[in-house]
Amino acid sequence: MMTPANLSAFDNHFTDYFSVGCSAMVKNAECAMLRGRLFVGVITLVNSKLRKHTKIVKCDERYVIIKIGNLVLINVYFPCSGTKDRVVLCEEMLAEISSWCESFYRPMCQYVIAGDFNCNLDTNDSIAERGTQFIHKWSLERCDNLLPNEMTYTYINFALNQQSYINYTCVIIFMCK
Repeated sequence: MMTPANLSAFDNHFTDYFSVGCSAMVKNAECAMLRGRLFVGVITLVNSKLRKHTKIVKCDERYVIIKIGNLVLINVYFPCSGTKDRVVLCEEMLAEISSWCESFYRPMCQYVIAGDFNCNLDTNDSIAERGTQFIHKWSLERCDNLLPNEMTYTYINFALNQQSYINYTCVIIFMCK
């Protein structure tokens, strides 16, 4: 469990990296009895060699934004199906992320957004539509579309015999001439 007390375990275990993250366990535990699929927060690991070039822009329980030089890395955890006010949470999160992205000088920055989108972006799901709009707004490319014949599941649970496409990495692609 990624409790606030356990966040330091990432730094202790991955000694060549430092972590930037936030636990949602305190808020989850305060709200109600814990049951079902538990949302625990997000964390990003950065190579310690990059520490002096790294700026922590925003660390929230559903997303982390860090800037390393001109690279803006956004790690997300979208609300899962069944979450109360799922669409509102998603809209607020994407609006906040867009606001942060707009604060950077765009031609000089490259963006990467990755994480658990908790939906298949190729469906008509309301969360998928919002995620896709964000991707288009920031001229990102889904990495899973770069090699469409190589499609593999992004979530696999052998014990439950389940698999799906819910985790994505999206980047700005620069074509070399």
